[in-house]
Amino acid sequence: MLDGFKSIHVNFGFGFIYFGMPVKFDDLNKVAKSVLNDDYKTSGNEFKAKQKVSCGAVLTTTVDLKPKGKDPVSTPATVSLKLPNPMGVKGLSVDKLEYNAGGNYKLECGLDKTLHKVDGLAVDIKSDLTDLGKVTSGLTFNGIKDTTVKLELKPLDPSNLTFELTRDQGPMTVGLKCGKANATKPDVGVRLTQSGVFASLLATGQFKKFEAMAQYKVDKIDLAASATKAGSGLDFVVGLGYKHDGKSSLKAKVTDKGAIQATVKYSPSAGVTFLGGASYSKSGQSFGFSCQIE
Repeated sequence: MLDGFKSIHVNFGFGFIYFGMPVKFDDLNKVAKSVLNDDYKTSGNEFKAKQKVSCGAVLTTTVDLKPKGKDPVSTPATVSLKLPNPMGVKGLSVDKLEYNAGGNYKLECGLDKTLHKVDGLAVDIKSDLTDLGKVTSGLTFNGIKDTTVKLELKPLDPSNLTFELTRDQGPMTVGLKCGKANATKPDVGVRLTQSGVFASLLATGQFKKFEAMAQYKVDKIDLAASATKAGSGLDFVVGLGYKHDGKSSLKAKVTDKGAIQATVKYSPSAGVTFLGGASYSKSGQSFGFSCQIE
């Protein structure tokens, strides 16, 4: 396997084979991270329902089911709406209009070429519908081959911006992300897929935090591991995912501190999914359940 990695030739020019648009910086470790984090439900109970309509809108209702206790409300809900082309405006989409159990709003909108007429440009706007100072706008440009450039800023404070750049180099994707606080020491990362092995390395927090992840798929089993070093501490997580058939799957992970989490996902029919899991650590144990209908 090591010989396979040594044979990789990386060309930083513009004459390499086209592999499509690279992922965003925050998704550099997504392949392994999804094995370790996605579909875990090890505490609390919830009911989630999605309703899709012919215009493409999706209404999602998530209800946390809490036992009766000091809190007078036992079933607080989060309601989320996704709506393409609101009021017939082509190129505008409401990706998320959310009202959660805490009484907070979240709005995420997107604008594409149909509306702004610029090839390779996507625009997104985020707001809590309360504080104008928290409104952010993102510009993502894919007009350069094998390259993604993203700029995120606050319209009322344009100096407070974040810049990120990712670029495919054959089987490798490299990237950096920086803002006003870390302009001289940006976050940097790299991901590599070779011979069925996925690996990523991120250096963030002005090179004070390092995170390495790896993933390998063997038949129906996904194996993944992560190692994170922040300061003098070093944390490890090892996990696996097993897909028994098209209806059921199992995930489990363990940390170097002895904490264990496991969850089972079961879809008896299209549109219905059940998640059940448990976690155990020195501080205690917990159980979780989720029913999802869409």
